[in-house]
Amino acid sequence: PLDPGEMAYLRALLSGGDWKSAAKSAGKLPSLLNDSINTKLFDRFSDNVIGIIGDIPQIIEDYADDLAGLAGSKPETSPLPLDPGEMAYLRALLSGGDWKSAAKSAGKLPSLLNDSINTKLFDRFSDNVIGIIGDIPQIIEDYADDLALLLKG
Repeated sequence: PLDPGEMAYLRALLSGGDWKSAAKSAGKLPSLLNDSINTKLFDRFSDNVIGIIGDIPQIIEDYADDLAGLAGSKPETSPLPLDPGEMAYLRALLSGGDWKSAAKSAGKLPSLLNDSINTKLFDRFSDNVIGIIGDIPQIIEDYADDLALLLKG
């Protein structure tokens, strides 16, 4: 069973809350909490339940509902129809972060992420939200503020 600190950390991840504070309150590094939770729950799920996307711990989507029941919380819901890898990549582009690492963590080429995100968000924006300037993906300026608000929930 998970200890109280691990449960609080898991709840923070599920709700999109402040997982860094939860880790600090538990007195453990996030990487140690991830490993501990994955190890303790491996027999139940036969897989890791927490993955790392762009240096950010994420609940593996397939297990979110089961973990929410276990933790007594509700999984994070996003107003955007993107998978966790696409969300991390989009966040990296918006913040000027390391989009190459985010793409690598998502296990996809940046060009495929650009296409996938643009396709999934076309109905909402009636346009592409990611453009390529000199081989570098960039958020189309007209949509940056709206995307930032949507990512905050």
